[in-house]
Amino acid sequence: MPDFNTTFHEDGFSALTDRFDLVVIGGGMAGIRTACASAGAGLKTALIVKDGRALGGRYLRHTLGLCYLHAFVKTTIDCQNAGRMGIRTSGLNVDLNQTLADQTRVITAYGVGLDRDLINAGVTVIEGTAYPKQGGRVDITQDGTLVRSLSADRVVLAVGSRHVKHKRHERFDRVLSDDDITHPNQIPGDLVIAGSGAAACEIACIYARLGSRVTIITKADHVLEGIDAQIVGRLEEQMKKVDIVTHTKSTVVDVYKDSLGSIHIEIEQDSGKRETLFCSDVYLIPKAQPRLETLEDLPLVIDDGKIAVDESMRTNIDGIYAVGSAVRGGTDISRVTAQARALVAALTGGETARVSDYLCATTLRTIPEIACVGLTDKQARAFYKDVRIGLAPLGADGKGLLDDKKQGFVKVIADGEYSEILGVHMIGDDALELIGQAQAIIAAEGTLQDFDRYVLPAPGLSGALYDAISKVEVD
Repeated sequence: MPDFNTTFHEDGFSALTDRFDLVVIGGGMAGIRTACASAGAGLKTALIVKDGRALGGRYLRHTLGLCYLHAFVKTTIDCQNAGRMGIRTSGLNVDLNQTLADQTRVITAYGVGLDRDLINAGVTVIEGTAYPKQGGRVDITQDGTLVRSLSADRVVLAVGSRHVKHKRHERFDRVLSDDDITHPNQIPGDLVIAGSGAAACEIACIYARLGSRVTIITKADHVLEGIDAQIVGRLEEQMKKVDIVTHTKSTVVDVYKDSLGSIHIEIEQDSGKRETLFCSDVYLIPKAQPRLETLEDLPLVIDDGKIAVDESMRTNIDGIYAVGSAVRGGTDISRVTAQARALVAALTGGETARVSDYLCATTLRTIPEIACVGLTDKQARAFYKDVRIGLAPLGADGKGLLDDKKQGFVKVIADGEYSEILGVHMIGDDALELIGQAQAIIAAEGTLQDFDRYVLPAPGLSGALYDAISKVEVD
């Protein structure tokens, strides 16, 4: 850990680094991105981390671990399809130990890169537990003993969150942990996932293709909410093709293990009907709970379990800011990056870079992938009188035909009056790579006519976006 102490007071505290323009508390991705952006803007910045060996937090350990498994599964699918191109193999064998070793190598390399980013930015990294006070003071303890006090013009709370069981699941102990899911030492034969949303869908798609028989149980009407209905429908179709079973409008009421080692899952439907499922493993989607235990001396406004902030990430306390999963909308890396930019712009007197959900892409590493930015057609119709839609296959161009990836589509939503592009939603292989182009168009308030000036590579994936835009009917 870099800690640039050179001169000390009689009490042992550093004379050079005890005073900062900005102190960031938390070594997760929100804290790291904010600290690097702050130091890059010329502010004297300190980052306080509880454990210097765990830089990157849950993103490094679990999110990146799941990203690796997604890439791994895509590679196995490509290998299985290689015979169509005349590539003969004697069979596909997987050495899970080697896979996990390579996963560890990738995650470790990413962590080293985070260390390097902090050093290059000139961020002072201090290890310990931080207790912020009003007035810009931050006390740092190690093993319960005060070892250092810092003062800062401003303090950023990037304290992150931890995953906890829902109350109804607290007595269930026969379940897989997050580590078991993202770093598996064996592939479950029958995996039940209790919960919905992005995590449930990503895990289901990955493990179904690793050989597990997957079942999803959710209280919701669909496995995904807040996503374009046509996208959700196509994903559910593709999940059924790999035998993923979904029980909607259902709640897990009991989990227990019988004398033969089989796990029983009792579920109750909204109608009151009960059913018992059997599996080898069960994973309960946890809920995220902000880490607020070290913030007791700050009279923060908490809204629905999250630290309340304005568009510049300011809390109700002067000089105290908050970013990341402890605030609303800080659950993925793109939004965290936008929060860091908005905060640093506010600190340096620049133009407020408001964090807009409208411009932050929603991405799911399902199979096929999902990527969306802007308004859905339902949202657009609530704000605009004349909404036009264009739809085109993702993978129907020359490149897609070569790759045999034709199960997806791109949906473009536009304002019929001014032809402004309001939203782009896509499902298909490599959708995550294509969504950046749509983000740039929407951020620039681009119109259908603006896109006519683009010259795109052909054959190429971006052709699907052009096709969808060209199919939007205009007067």
